[in-house]
Amino acid sequence: MVAAFAGAGIAFHGSSYAMAQVIAVLAAALAGAMAGAGSGGAGLGAAGRTAAALVLVGLLGILALYTRAAPLALALLLPVFLIDGAFRRFDDLAELAQRLGAGERGVRRAGLVLGLALLPAGAAVGVAVWSSGPLYF
Repeated sequence: MVAAFAGAGIAFHGSSYAMAQVIAVLAAALAGAMAGAGSGGAGLGAAGRTAAALVLVGLLGILALYTRAAPLALALLLPVFLIDGAFRRFDDLAELAQRLGAGERGVRRAGLVLGLALLPAGAAVGVAVWSSGPLYF
């Protein structure tokens, strides 16, 4: 969801307002699904998260090929997809996530993942704003 909202910002500054709207609709739909089902393992599940990520990667590919979006900004979105898996892969992060998720059903873990995802997403949007020309309305 964070990558989708950041992708919409990149598309907006890449002079593709229609793509920004499509990606923002995807982000809003994903946010609604996550609010209804939850973002944890029992919520959307791995299949739901993978399906949303594949659609987003396809839209970002179209954005990279057919607009003037900054390639560096699109490359900075890649770590956003890898953050959740990093908690399972590395022992220290997995232990930290397990400690944080022990109480309140993983709310703190989700907050940590969200906070870590916002760093590269914010950097990607910042690069898009910095490298774009003047916007017109």
